[in-house]
Amino acid sequence: MRFKISLHPEGERLKLPYNYNHALAAAIYSFLAQADSTFSHFLHQEGFYHQGKTFKLFTFSPLLSKRRKAIKDGLIMEGRIDWFISSPREEFVTSLAQGILAQGFLPFLNQRLIVEEVEVLSQPAFGDQASFRTLSPIVVSTGEVGSNGKFHKKFLSPEEPEFSQILEENLKRKYQACYGKEAPAPPPVQAHRLQRH
Repeated sequence: MRFKISLHPEGERLKLPYNYNHALAAAIYSFLAQADSTFSHFLHQEGFYHQGKTFKLFTFSPLLSKRRKAIKDGLIMEGRIDWFISSPREEFVTSLAQGILAQGFLPFLNQRLIVEEVEVLSQPAFGDQASFRTLSPIVVSTGEVGSNGKFHKKFLSPEEPEFSQILEENLKRKYQACYGKEAPAPPPVQAHRLQRH
């Protein structure tokens, strides 16, 4: 399920650093704790487990505003600000909605964003093929041993062959962690669909 949360700054404008994802994640846990502190603690400290890995099973966009300006040390936003959050887990969705309604504002970097509206977005109609546009970058990494003999992460470019494979494996693991069963096999992909334009 996907939410669109419409907000506006409590003051005339919102000032934020370029890297503010941690503050958005903290706000989500704050909303969850308002409704269900036990679930919020579980999600933050443990998460959903599968094959030695844990997953939070939610995602969120950056703050989106038509009235935004880049400055040297961050961003300035004014007027309406939209924020998208999604999760396949019913308890997350229920707790988030209750928490947002109970709190009525988004605590954000010693500032407040007032909640104007919470909209539940309709489920897309999926067919045999679809195009997607992400609201934030997809980060894919793998582990490798460097020349110093130490294990470290290697972040992959979408141009690298491993990128799609690791992304698909990650999505399958998340499906299993969420639903407790293997992901259904996708339909065969025809060669012409993979051609670049």
